[in-house]
Amino acid sequence: MHTHVGVGLDYSHRGFRMTQEFIKHYVDLSDDVPREARLGQTILLSGRVLNTKHPPKSVAVFYEPLPCPMTVVELNRTYSYGLPDDVEYEYPVSRPGRFYSDGSTGSLITHADGRFECEVSFKRELRGLYTICLWLKGRGGHDILATHLTIRVRG
Repeated sequence: MHTHVGVGLDYSHRGFRMTQEFIKHYVDLSDDVPREARLGQTILLSGRVLNTKHPPKSVAVFYEPLPCPMTVVELNRTYSYGLPDDVEYEYPVSRPGRFYSDGSTGSLITHADGRFECEVSFKRELRGLYTICLWLKGRGGHDILATHLTIRVRG
């Protein structure tokens, strides 16, 4: 069941365009997540899940270079887009003495009341766009994408 709708409108010499996005509100994020950051900066992604039956599972940080102009030929070949392939994950803090397969112990802190926090650093040390996605545990192994924030990282 959807709880929110986003509507986009555009009117230009080419005509009128409208788009809609239907979503369900899964988390309340803290208000201090920046839209821009600097290389070497660490930010805190924190908030609260609205339904503790869907606890945080992981935070994915996707990287892509800053966009650049495309030729008409490139634009005509573009039909869809998705998240970049360059991604790093942060997982819930493991129990003492336990490690993930990559040797890490996790940095996503979760609480029984639904609160969560995760320090996110821009490990690529590259300027560009970093998209942060918080995944929740869903029913039947179907994870839920709860956030989709893009932060512009400058030098």
